[in-house]
Amino acid sequence: MALFIIQLLSTFLVYIQPDTGNKFTSYLSYPFKNTVNELIGVRTQKQKNEPLNDCTSLDTPLKEDEPDGNTLVDMIADDNAVNAVELVELEDDYRVLHEAVDCLKYPQNRVIKSYYFEDKSMKDIGAEMSVSGQRISQILHKGLRCLRRSEPLLQLYRENQQHKALNAMQRCQTRPDMHLYITELEEKYTKLLHKTTA
Repeated sequence: MALFIIQLLSTFLVYIQPDTGNKFTSYLSYPFKNTVNELIGVRTQKQKNEPLNDCTSLDTPLKEDEPDGNTLVDMIADDNAVNAVELVELEDDYRVLHEAVDCLKYPQNRVIKSYYFEDKSMKDIGAEMSVSGQRISQILHKGLRCLRRSEPLLQLYRENQQHKALNAMQRCQTRPDMHLYITELEEKYTKLLHKTTA
């Protein structure tokens, strides 16, 4: 109560200006109302519309009766965290790529390794192998054509395309506007599948 009186008096002292000739009671209504509303926690419409006044604490528990006490902050994804699954997939992709390059004949695998894995220029590779930069370019392009026909790399490409399509579908399923569209497509596909099998 003492805090309320002190806050009320400090508010009145700000608004009272005796030299203007206005009465004390003319200043009483609005500051008194604001002080009382502030003390009891009543918000104005402007205060209600402020984003920070309409937010939830990150320390809010996910569930009341949850034993481990997870909060909202525990659910925020860490952008700096290492995704172990992606690392394993990348290592496997690199292994397949290096094996495919190792299967090439001598000048092609040497040029591709030097150019792509060691970041050497064609001129430097040509100087090491005692041939011109233009010849290195020809060897490089021939090796790349052979790699494009490599069955392990073609399989890796198909898997990556399927993975991208699956990720795109999963992203669409989380969007409400796309979820209905995908559900309709799944129903049409199921009906078409039943017609062809019947």
